[in-house]
Amino acid sequence: LNLTICLKVKSIEGYLLKNEENQLTIAIETIINGGEYFSETIIKLCQETKDSVKLLSNREEEIINLIANGYNNNDISELLSLSIETVKTHKKHIKLKLGTNNVSDIIDYAKKNYLI
Repeated sequence: LNLTICLKVKSIEGYLLKNEENQLTIAIETIINGGEYFSETIIKLCQETKDSVKLLSNREEEIINLIANGYNNNDISELLSLSIETVKTHKKHIKLKLGTNNVSDIIDYAKKNYLI
């Protein structure tokens, strides 16, 4: 299983490996009824991949947490003993990595990834 599949799992409704044909009927029924079905093997592999390929640095996650809690650049700069320019650079990198240009998307990411 490659990283691309794991990162795109949220955009498909189900996934089984070839050797998991015993789960096919359940998967089809689940999807027909509006659900999603991913085998335990796929879920485990994707979680392992997600854990091993961390998108953001610890500092970037820390800054996201502060952003989500309403802190502005000046506040973050003071709290973390960083220059304002360093905070702005971290925010720029966060936006690039997440593919967004706005704070609300950053906050959504933080919620979905349990950073807040």
